[in-house]
Amino acid sequence: MLDLIVDTSRAGARMGIFGENISEEIVDNNARGESLLVVLDSLLKKASVSLDAIKRVLVLRGPGSFTGLRTGIAFCEGLCFTGKRKLYGVSTLAALTLYGNVESTLVILRARTGYWYFRNSPQGESFAEVEECFWNTERVLESLKNTTAKFAVVDSAVLTEEVFQEILNEKGIEIVQESEGSLSLFREALTHTCAYFAHFLQDKETRRSYLQCFPIVFQTEL
Repeated sequence: MLDLIVDTSRAGARMGIFGENISEEIVDNNARGESLLVVLDSLLKKASVSLDAIKRVLVLRGPGSFTGLRTGIAFCEGLCFTGKRKLYGVSTLAALTLYGNVESTLVILRARTGYWYFRNSPQGESFAEVEECFWNTERVLESLKNTTAKFAVVDSAVLTEEVFQEILNEKGIEIVQESEGSLSLFREALTHTCAYFAHFLQDKETRRSYLQCFPIVFQTEL
């Protein structure tokens, strides 16, 4: 069984195909919605597999570029429309925790000037239940003072902020740049999300209320 992972939450697009003895990915920083099919075709040729071999699709559902997310999600929904493969969605911040350690990693990404997307995964909290925040610099710094995280996954904007650098270094937190990781690590997100939702979505009322909040997640599973 092969998995296709699609990330359009940042600039351009990243796609990867992963399975037993197969691990191929493509990064195209100039990709747009209309060129996603071209990127996928190139990836299939690179991996020497057909689209029919892919049985699961994981799409990162943000936060991130609104246009990128919309086109990426629509693209993946189209791939799964026939029911030949299952569609899964996972938060970009949750997926990025896999670059460190899922239970002791925080993620900071620039949202706009002075504001940040922030996720802190304390020890003992599950992959799917951690709060994700849109905070100003002051609130992020306050949270960093109290964190017990061992890893911080950050983007280039964080590295230009001396206040972040100082506190991360002071607390001995290992810094990992989000651009340096491989999509292959996101495959573990399928394990976490499938286990969580297989339990959480058994009840129809719970499933219905969840879909009202996250209509794009697990569309073909429900």
